[in-house]
Amino acid sequence: MLYIQTPVVNNPKFIEMQHMTLKRFIKDDYRFVVYNDAKDWPDFSNHYDASIRKEIMMTCERLNIECINISNDHHRKLGSNAADRTADVCNTILKDQIKNNEKSLMIDSDMFIVDEVNICEKYADYDLAVVSQIRKNLPVKKYNAIMDAEYYWNGLAYFDMPNVKNKHLLNWNGFGGLCGLTDTGGETFYHIYETPDSKRYNIKHLASCAWNKKDWDSSCSHLNPVLLDFLENDPRRKNGTFFSEIYDGYIFHYRAGGNWEQRDKDVHTKCTDMLWNTLVSIVKE
Repeated sequence: MLYIQTPVVNNPKFIEMQHMTLKRFIKDDYRFVVYNDAKDWPDFSNHYDASIRKEIMMTCERLNIECINISNDHHRKLGSNAADRTADVCNTILKDQIKNNEKSLMIDSDMFIVDEVNICEKYADYDLAVVSQIRKNLPVKKYNAIMDAEYYWNGLAYFDMPNVKNKHLLNWNGFGGLCGLTDTGGETFYHIYETPDSKRYNIKHLASCAWNKKDWDSSCSHLNPVLLDFLENDPRRKNGTFFSEIYDGYIFHYRAGGNWEQRDKDVHTKCTDMLWNTLVSIVKE
């Protein structure tokens, strides 16, 4: 059984898109759980619409998806620091993953499976599959040194929990507790540094604003070409590069769906509608 968890702060339509793409493309037996981290007050993350939290609950109920409502009133004190807020909900998910002790996949709410995959088989030879990030020349008080700090990205992480070593060192906080020196997940540096024998799969991806049609032709020809139509018509693309991302050849990342960029709601509405039509077309084939 694969335990798939996603933290959601807005856009209930993402939940439905994830649900239909999981059903279509995931070959594992899986359990899908939504962690409802939407604010019940007007906030940039919900485009100042406090009703989103209830809409997420209603969407999950309609689709028969397990929904865990996160207590997040203390996020008011974090202001607009999206990274620290994200670390908080990711650590809530992590606690459940460790408690359940199952194969687990944490995936951003704006990431969608777009090709057939058996995830447990794909990563069967590994303890974890992660996206690596690095910040150079950070002061590491624990080791009394200046070091390059490698850490895990929180948007996509697979853990074979029964086999993960040093679970107590997994922590999605930013480096030093807050996300000033790193993004969310900086504290996982200690898990990497003190668990050198981990069997780790490093997930590669085509990064936002660093790839284009040429890269699609060389790396993504196995994917449905309607995704390329979305990429080329996305109003967020820059200087001929694509804004959305592809991970490990089978995951499409809309990117910035939590609105940490604080874009106008109309942009997200337009892009969500475009992506909905794209994914519906894919799953019907």
